[in-house]
Amino acid sequence: MLSNVLVVDNETRLRATISMLLQNSGYQVSIAEDGVKALSRLGEDLYRLVLLDLELPDIPGIEILRTIRSSYPNLLVVILTSEASPDIIQEALELGVNDYLLKPSDPNFIIEKLRNLLS
Repeated sequence: MLSNVLVVDNETRLRATISMLLQNSGYQVSIAEDGVKALSRLGEDLYRLVLLDLELPDIPGIEILRTIRSSYPNLLVVILTSEASPDIIQEALELGVNDYLLKPSDPNFIIEKLRNLLS
């Protein structure tokens, strides 16, 4: 069974690289470059995992995480952030994020983390 993964990041190159690596690993991937599109995609399909950038241009990623936890409590969520603030990481952990990665991270390392969660 293929796992659906939603990649939410406003960085085009990173989004494309992660999507390609996930697809090459056999996952079905949808992408969103901002919070509005991410929430729309979540309403359109069933996902097993969301890779969520916390620094989006329209809606803070932490707010999207709150929405995911209230509407899709069993969905796996990994946050990706360049803000290494302990307060942000702690808030995300309290909201039930499954894991977090700091930018920049090697795309292959990201894929390995996601594979481990999905297995």
